Amino acid sequence: MIRRSIYVLFSLAMIPFFGYGQCNEELVNKSAELLKDYTYIKDIKVSMRQSNPPTTQRYSIILSRGTRYRITTINAEEYSGELVLKIFGQKGIMVVSNYNPVKDKIYKVLDYTCKSSGQYFIEVSFKDGREGCAVCVIGFHQKIPAWLEKLPMD
Repeated sequence: MIRRSIYVLFSLAMIPFFGYGQCNEELVNKSAELLKDYTYIKDIKVSMRQSNPPTTQRYSIILSRGTRYRITTINAEEYSGELVLKIFGQKGIMVVSNYNPVKDKIYKVLDYTCKSSGQYFIEVSFKDGREGCAVCVIGFHQKIPAWLEKLPMD
């Protein structure tokens, strides 16, 4: 009986540490599969408790002009939160988002061609401030210069 009580207390104490169990490499791998022929750059693991107004987190990234980027997101199934991702340019203006408010739709795959090299900010939150756990993976597809495409391949 005492052994069972200790086990139950230990299990309850560990809930905060394992509560976001799906925000791990399994979600990263699922999200990375959506990159297809893009080269992996980085991943961002996001977990948030329910809040009103929605909590946001911000990350910085350097993007290069003329480069195509693919941003993929996967939400953990055990949470109702859906990840909303926005990318802001150097002047604080949003350049792209995976959320379309007109259609009230969140897209898992977002493609963006950078118009200006520099530091950008990725802002993430969960729609309607719901509790959630998700992974965002960023990849790039470098444009091949025209002169390089004309070279003979052996």
